[in-house]
Amino acid sequence: MWGLPERAGVLSYEAHRRGVAVAGCEAGGRGGRLDADSDAYRDGLLRLLRLAGMIEGDPGPEPSWTHILDGDWQLAPVGGLLENHVVLGERVRAGAPLATIRDPFGEVLAAMEAPHDGFVMGIRHLCTVQPGEWATCVVREVPL
Repeated sequence: MWGLPERAGVLSYEAHRRGVAVAGCEAGGRGGRLDADSDAYRDGLLRLLRLAGMIEGDPGPEPSWTHILDGDWQLAPVGGLLENHVVLGERVRAGAPLATIRDPFGEVLAAMEAPHDGFVMGIRHLCTVQPGEWATCVVREVPL
């Protein structure tokens, strides 16, 4: 479970801010939709509704969460060509190189580093990035 940071414009945050009970989920990413991702999303939501007693049916075993994920996306400081240096799930230390943003001639415009120890939960899959767009997300596990 990810303790989603407060970010204006994100649907789950805006709903919560207005007093609407909300649960957000991202399935797969990559700017697409695979049947397996949609099936997992649906099955997870139905299980959550069963666990909460909102619909009938066996929810399966009780979840045993021991931690929550904490962290947020780093936004690109400049626009350019994004070169990732990490892969999803990779463990990193604070200060580890995450990505380089270059101009079309290969000159380095910015270097992005891990803000803290943790693991890579998200990376931008497009090779171009504009200032302020999501580039890389490193989260850490915080005990409940």
